[in-house]
Amino acid sequence: MEKISPKDKIIHDQFSAYGKNAKEWMNKCVLLLPKIEKNQIWQKKGFESIYEYAAKIAGMSRNKVNEGLRILKKTENLPEIQKVIEIKGVFAVKPIANIATKDTDQFWAKRASEMTKSTLETFVKDYKKEQILDRPGAGSPINLGSYKPNIFEKEKIQISMKLSPEIVDMLKKIKGDGDWNRVMKKLLKYSQSGIEAEQKILEIKEKQLHEELKKEKPEAVKANAHTVTTAIENYIIKRSGGICEHPNCNKPAKHIHHLEPFALKKKHDPDKLVHLCTEHHQIIHLGYIDDGCIVPKMATNSTNQKISLWQRVQKLPSYDIKNAINKKIFDFRRNYNSQQLIT
Repeated sequence: MEKISPKDKIIHDQFSAYGKNAKEWMNKCVLLLPKIEKNQIWQKKGFESIYEYAAKIAGMSRNKVNEGLRILKKTENLPEIQKVIEIKGVFAVKPIANIATKDTDQFWAKRASEMTKSTLETFVKDYKKEQILDRPGAGSPINLGSYKPNIFEKEKIQISMKLSPEIVDMLKKIKGDGDWNRVMKKLLKYSQSGIEAEQKILEIKEKQLHEELKKEKPEAVKANAHTVTTAIENYIIKRSGGICEHPNCNKPAKHIHHLEPFALKKKHDPDKLVHLCTEHHQIIHLGYIDDGCIVPKMATNSTNQKISLWQRVQKLPSYDIKNAINKKIFDFRRNYNSQQLIT
């Protein structure tokens, strides 16, 4: 990044201030949309629609009008979230508009006030996954299938696709005089076989990487600086593949986080470091993923495949989203994680 001159900095600061004011005034306009719609003010002023009114008066897009009205409608009876809207804007609470209720109003308002929009989106995504996993039988491969519709039974569904002429000809040749359902089932079966073959190849590569990581893992070192050594950093990046190590997250990892507070032990231990995306890093620092409530443990299943489990050492109330996330946090689903990666 090129160094900015004092003169250019003044211009940049002015632009930033004006931009901030523009966002603030746009938010105030969005807050007025329900009243404008209810009282038909746009019609009284001679406009053909509220969209035309908002576009010409405030430079507001059609999508912003629709989203603003939707969010405000969803949260109109949630006073705590309304307070957040007044401060941070309507779209800051967009991730929670569909899940917040009167009972959880205060809970979600607190999260929305503390987190950026992208972090809140990640937090809500984790929360929804935990709700599914907490259902009876959801963890069982047998029962999990009960949540999936069988498209080959009962009522058939009409679908349409845009395909190239070459693909259409190939499908017709495969079908012949047969039934399209049978053709699609056969294609899906072959596709599944291909996926399984790719999975086996991936497992071999992961095993190789596992062995490499065992040999390359640096020793834990005492240090005064919070920044990890280059050797440990390179090792963590290789272990994570540059992807966030929070379960079910595929975002780029940007932060190396100490599971044990660095200030306590003044030590960089590869086994106690995780690679996180910006959102999960913020969530853990806000205290919604509590390092002190969990202990990592490695287990090996019957096929000798390494499984990383995070077991909590205390029973936490299920109504708290923080604790819901703690239930299965950091299982390090990266298949190449070794027994030495988590101790």
